[in-house]
Amino acid sequence: MRFVVKDGNPADAIVEAIAQYHPSILVAGVKRASETPGPHGTAFALLARSRVPVLCIPPEPVPAVKEREACTPQ
Repeated sequence: MRFVVKDGNPADAIVEAIAQYHPSILVAGVKRASETPGPHGTAFALLARSRVPVLCIPPEPVPAVKEREACTPQ
């Protein structure tokens, strides 16, 4: 297992690290919502440009009861 720290655009840095280290799989933590402007966030850019399998780990799951409450009109 190797941890890589780079500066700059996350998707660009990850593509460069993949080319340098040739990993078998990439594991990435992802958020439910993106703060990146535009139609897609960093996770989408990473998935679209990666040349290795990517395992996306979401944040802690929201209990189903809370999700239903959020969708129920008040």
